[in-house]
Amino acid sequence: MSLKAGKQIAYYPTAHPSWFLSGMHFAYLTALVLLIVAIILVYLIHRIDKHNDAMNKKQ
Repeated sequence: MSLKAGKQIAYYPTAHPSWFLSGMHFAYLTALVLLIVAIILVYLIHRIDKHNDAMNKKQ
């Protein structure tokens, strides 16, 4: 919201609800990106662990 307003805001801008909506979109998109990164990391760690278990069983 502060970027749209050009100054720091710490309250709901009643005159400009679009600033609030853009701030919420930014927050949710950031959360989505972090969630996707976390899922990818968990998947990669699981694959590496599964690969290491298979290698240990061969020995």
